[in-house]
Amino acid sequence: MKSKQLNERYAKALLELSLETGKLETVFADMQNLITIINESRELQLLLQSPVIRNRKKEKIMSAIFKNRFEELSLRFISIIVRKNREILLREIAQTFIELYRDYKGIIKASFCTVVPLTNDEKKSVVDLLENQTGKKIELSESSDKQLLGGFIMKWGDMQYDATLRSKLNKIRKEVGNNRIYE
Repeated sequence: MKSKQLNERYAKALLELSLETGKLETVFADMQNLITIINESRELQLLLQSPVIRNRKKEKIMSAIFKNRFEELSLRFISIIVRKNREILLREIAQTFIELYRDYKGIIKASFCTVVPLTNDEKKSVVDLLENQTGKKIELSESSDKQLLGGFIMKWGDMQYDATLRSKLNKIRKEVGNNRIYE
């Protein structure tokens, strides 16, 4: 079975279980923290990838790391993943769970890239605009890129709106190039 299918199967099971037990928000926070911890710890990444370390040992280490940090449901889920020899997929399963959570809650991730950071009022305006357009809650991340020259790039879902000065100049170059009269 492909890993994407496995990720979805495990993530859906965790979502359903967390809904049944009323622990959706806590498990969501745990999965976000799990991704962060795995990304920041080279030792943990190596542990999860190691074919030499037995699953029982991995399970004990994972339990020791997360015992006082995570909800019991999240701990049991991680334990099952390790016992099933799927620990290498743990980060991806957690990411898939987060995507399913956002879909369930009607949340869309959006990014906004400008030359200079947005003010709080500008952020609110962008979020309000996207929420009115999509009818969903928007989770906005912001970044800056001096190479844009001016304007912005906004991405949400599978959409992108490029209103940068660079893209407008490129469009003008193409139009001028196509309209040249050759003698």
